Amino acid sequence: RILKVKIISFCAVADVSLKACLHSEFGVFGYQISLRTSDGSLTGANLFRQEWPGLVKDLLAAGRITPEKAQQCANIQRIIEAIDSVMSTAQSHQRCFVIEWPAPTDWPDVLCKKLQTMRAEGQRLNIIIVAEGAIDREGKAITAEIVRGVVKSTLHYDTRVTVLGHVQRGGSPSAFDRLLGCRMGAEAVLALMEMTPESEPCVVSIDGNLMVRVPLMQCSRRISKLSTKIPASMNAAVRSFVRMAIYHHCRVYGVQNSFEGLARGDLKEMEWSDVNNWVMHGGSFLGTQKQLPDKSMPEVAAVLAKFNIHAILLVGGFEAYHSCLLLSRARSIYPSLRIPMCIIPCTISNNIPGTSLSLGSDTAVNEICHMIDKIKQSATGTKRRVFIVETMGGYCGYLATLSALASGADNAYIFEEKFGVLDILEDVKVITKKMEMGVQRYLIVRCELANRNYTTEFVKQLFAEEGKGHAQQGGSPTPFDRNLGTKLAARALEYLVTQAKEAVNLKTGVASATNADTATLLGLRGRRVVFTPVEELALETDFEHRLPKEQWWLKVRPLLRILAKHDSIYEAESMAVPECEGEIN
Repeated sequence: RILKVKIISFCAVADVSLKACLHSEFGVFGYQISLRTSDGSLTGANLFRQEWPGLVKDLLAAGRITPEKAQQCANIQRIIEAIDSVMSTAQSHQRCFVIEWPAPTDWPDVLCKKLQTMRAEGQRLNIIIVAEGAIDREGKAITAEIVRGVVKSTLHYDTRVTVLGHVQRGGSPSAFDRLLGCRMGAEAVLALMEMTPESEPCVVSIDGNLMVRVPLMQCSRRISKLSTKIPASMNAAVRSFVRMAIYHHCRVYGVQNSFEGLARGDLKEMEWSDVNNWVMHGGSFLGTQKQLPDKSMPEVAAVLAKFNIHAILLVGGFEAYHSCLLLSRARSIYPSLRIPMCIIPCTISNNIPGTSLSLGSDTAVNEICHMIDKIKQSATGTKRRVFIVETMGGYCGYLATLSALASGADNAYIFEEKFGVLDILEDVKVITKKMEMGVQRYLIVRCELANRNYTTEFVKQLFAEEGKGHAQQGGSPTPFDRNLGTKLAARALEYLVTQAKEAVNLKTGVASATNADTATLLGLRGRRVVFTPVEELALETDFEHRLPKEQWWLKVRPLLRILAKHDSIYEAESMAVPECEGEIN
């Protein structure tokens, strides 16, 4: 059926804007209504729904509509609220939704004491972030100027104030925002088509990595309790783990160069100041090696026994996951391996089972999108130019698919979805048709191991090529990745400490962690952050191609084709959130 949709974008005065729209020249009759708005308009949208019958009567009394039209529109048919995701960076509206925690009245003393402690440990720069409406527990305002005055008068530090203001609203949208917009827009359309006049208005949102439809009033009543577990670089995770462990009176050792360094005993006890400023840098300060411990298992076990290690955190990609599986299976031979182990997935390829997102994958997609933007910009003013962008990721097509969707590419060739020469020729026909209609650029993204026969060089015979290299691994971690790494590391530490207390006898030094749930991977699955035993994940893994057997992002591939004007079928990925689950965890 033909679906007529009116998209309305406004801020806090939702009821005023909608009433104006109702009385405008175009009106809203005969349309489905999708509101693209911020947090301040949830209540307004509900008021509009409640006041709709009265507004219809006003229009009827004024002669603006006929009695037949009034009868048809006795109830507003659909109100769908498509909000940009509630995440720590609040990209779309620069607001963070947090549980309000007013500072104690002695906050100046607490702040100055903390600053003195950090300076004594060698940190020469301190950054204080003040929310616009910050207050203390007595309701007194805490402004940036007040904070500056306290620091300057008490500690005599040179203190400067930077007010971001509306500058925060600018900039190119991140890859996360682009993908979220595509997914939410598609879900909103499907929601409009599925709903009836009696259906309750809903909010299309994201919970974890799952699209959900939450009743409108449920969001309006509980908006102060929303907290999404959103998914960060390896360094951010290590920094969080080290400092949380020290806070809990644990000794933390950093291993240089992965298992190669561990076998040599290249361990360093970490101090609080060792991880200063790690969160903003990409890469790994500890160093990494793509090496499994199977050939050096005796040496690894001996070093763990020598240093009396009670738990292990592995931060890495497929090798880290595979290594944890090998270590857990060697427990029957080496008693020193009978300790709790946990993996935090960190790889740009996002090819690890047990998690929807890996640390670093958001940063990689972001970098690819920025480079594709530059490639497209370089073609401005030229005619009939085709680009083929090859991404990394091995056999996994995550980077190719998500970057193609976020950057507006026309297709993505990946290993998981087989393609042949006929598919490539079909794209050539589409290119020809598009260029006849005035489109001057065509963009295809290809995973590096998508097909051993139809390589990038082969496709180059038909198209033009723009190659990428390891640049997609670079760049500073996105706020999304930094926050995920920090949160996962804190959760992993809590889990490991609890298990170590149960499995390790501190008097005898004997460890007894042999159960499957003592060797786990911490990841985001659907709406929850969960610990999954690696033995269970082994059944879900294609070790030959280093891939999970099931991958969530394959469901959004039809959306890529639809947005590029191809014929495809897209199924809703969202789920309805019942009343009992109104608080997003």
